[in-house]
Amino acid sequence: MKNYKAALKLHENVLRTALKLHGEYHSLTASSYCGIGITQKEMKDYEASLQSLQHSLEIGLKLFGEDHFDTASSYHFIGDTQREMKNYKSALASYQHSLEIKIKLNGEDDPRIADSYTDIGDTQYEMKGKSSLMSYERALQIRLKFFGKNHPETEKSNQDIELVQALLEKDVSNQAEENRPELSDFMEYL
Repeated sequence: MKNYKAALKLHENVLRTALKLHGEYHSLTASSYCGIGITQKEMKDYEASLQSLQHSLEIGLKLFGEDHFDTASSYHFIGDTQREMKNYKSALASYQHSLEIKIKLNGEDDPRIADSYTDIGDTQYEMKGKSSLMSYERALQIRLKFFGKNHPETEKSNQDIELVQALLEKDVSNQAEENRPELSDFMEYL
């Protein structure tokens, strides 16, 4: 059983200790705010989560700058919370910002990059965007390279692609159905 209240209390205790020992601008302080934000998201307290995660990001930017893995992770966690809030446009921007940093640091072909493409694809899917297919396909290419065909992550990418393709086919079929003239339209000409 997930005990988020206990986890939140633990993160808050660590934060108090980090602030006392190291002050506001320390990696442990940033990490504590991040842990609090993630826990708040799991508790569905999205506004508080977003505030904690943004505070963690601000500290991280001062400590590490823009091009650091912790900064990319902060943008990613912010995107997760924004997506839970159904603020898909903001979530997409946060995920894309995180992806850009990760690519600068690790290159294009890294399993963590595939995870970012999947989250971008999930968000685009929620926005009813056809571009989700391209994001899922990119994630699949990376996972095939690193894990091969039979890995669970590769299988998930294949399932994501199949789902989007099925929905796109359904949309095309529905549009054709809507645009098809009724038999009664032809009967008046006979």
